[in-house]
Amino acid sequence: MIFIDANYLVSLYIKSEYHYNRALEIYHEIEGKKQIISKSIIAETINILHTKIKAYPEDIERIYNELINKYQVSFYKYYFNNIFIFPLI
Repeated sequence: MIFIDANYLVSLYIKSEYHYNRALEIYHEIEGKKQIISKSIIAETINILHTKIKAYPEDIERIYNELINKYQVSFYKYYFNNIFIFPLI
């Protein structure tokens, strides 16, 4: 299972970003593997696109829709030692 990060997403969706090519490589490496994202990562990605990148609202909406449809949106708290997964109460 792979937890997707906001910086990776911004680099993947914005071709002018410095790390775009590396993000594209990672995209192909993890394609077909289970990928999850949290609501806070979606919010952070949208915030970066709006405030830092100054993306057009139509592009932000398209990316948002892709994020919620492409990735499993997690409602869990994940501990990054890959051992424990606890539901939030």
